[in-house]
Amino acid sequence: MSDKFLKAISSTIKVIESQAPSLEKTLKTSFEKKDFSTVSNTLDYYKNNLIDAITTNLIDLFSSKELQIMKQIFTTTDFLYAPASTRFHHDFSGGLAIHSLQVLYNVLELGDIYNTTFEEIYKPAVLFHDFCKVDMYELQLKWHKENNKWVSEAVFEVRQDYNSLGHGTESLIRLVKAFGFISKEWEQAVYNHMGVYNLNQQDTTNFSKSCRNYKEVLLLHHADMLSTMPWRKYEA
Repeated sequence: MSDKFLKAISSTIKVIESQAPSLEKTLKTSFEKKDFSTVSNTLDYYKNNLIDAITTNLIDLFSSKELQIMKQIFTTTDFLYAPASTRFHHDFSGGLAIHSLQVLYNVLELGDIYNTTFEEIYKPAVLFHDFCKVDMYELQLKWHKENNKWVSEAVFEVRQDYNSLGHGTESLIRLVKAFGFISKEWEQAVYNHMGVYNLNQQDTTNFSKSCRNYKEVLLLHHADMLSTMPWRKYEA
């Protein structure tokens, strides 16, 4: 794959990484003080600063229609500032966006190994493979003892009103709803990108079959796993 595309993604990751720590600190400090207006204003400022920068950086990777849909998602959801988890990989503000971009980077870099061309890679499916995590988390106050005193701390937890049809299924449904048609290959890739984690015997068998039938399944799973590795670098 062209270094131009990898550099575009790498620079976008760095933009978010540079702002994520201060964003997290401001959000949690303000939430602990119950200063919800500052929380709201901070998120609006953060999103408005990032949206144009990200869509400009990625303009050569997506069609104009796809970029328009992406901008709508960035504007109306927490994709840009949500964590990717509460206690595992990328468990911080901006973690979901960083993880998603890292997976896109990995897929493009691994494309040659999987005999997959740039045109064959459906970029929206890769970037939004974790669509189920959009609007999934919220800040909550948790209490714990510190020096024999009870203190509160703002942490990310799953929303009380969040309902899901399952990781792969929910992501796939949202992806199709946002972008329309998706090929069988990338449908299987998104549905199976978690691999054998938390699968029963039948689903494990189905995953193995999908890997043999569709190279995109293993490609996306491989890229997803790479993003969780702390030693992986994104410097094109």
